[in-house]
Amino acid sequence: MNTAALLAATARSFGQARAVSLGERPIWNYAQLHERVARLAGGLRRHPSVQAGDRIALVMKNCPAYFELMWAGWHAGLCIVPVNAKLHPREIAFILEHCGVKLCFVSPDSGLDRVSMGSQPSALARIISIDDDEYRALFSDDPLPLQPVDDAQPAWLFYTSGTTGRPKGATLTHRNLLAMTLRYYADVDQLGSDDTMIHAAPLSSSNA
Repeated sequence: MNTAALLAATARSFGQARAVSLGERPIWNYAQLHERVARLAGGLRRHPSVQAGDRIALVMKNCPAYFELMWAGWHAGLCIVPVNAKLHPREIAFILEHCGVKLCFVSPDSGLDRVSMGSQPSALARIISIDDDEYRALFSDDPLPLQPVDDAQPAWLFYTSGTTGRPKGATLTHRNLLAMTLRYYADVDQLGSDDTMIHAAPLSSSNA
């Protein structure tokens, strides 16, 4: 099952419930988030450099766009590579090269235009800032139907801290994410439609 099916189901059942806020300011409800995700997924899959199963990197500080890009990547059948925006450009370039990232999305406050300096990863086609027209243009496509994926297909690729050498990619599949979600509700907590959660840690290193 595609992990993004969870968002689609929530949008159907709780479309008007708040999905993402920035501080006290509401950003999107679930219906709005799902619509943006489906359109962004269409833009990603129709990008000339992207095919099903490809990897896209998020080198961004915490922001609402992080959520829509993450869910859009899954919706489109892609693998998300979250990268700590505080890493040195050489470390970021290594990660992007090592896993063959096709598109890299950056937030303007991360200063990651520096990624393009020096030896650019060979598979990397574009570095796109979420504040640029190029990013906004990805939403101009028709919504993409939820793409079928194999349960064993990679969904997230996290890189370790590299304390014993260079960082190593740790893969989480769609099956892994579904199992984590079900076990959270079974063993950790019960959430209702009116509950909210604060995410203060970097999204690049935490389960969102």
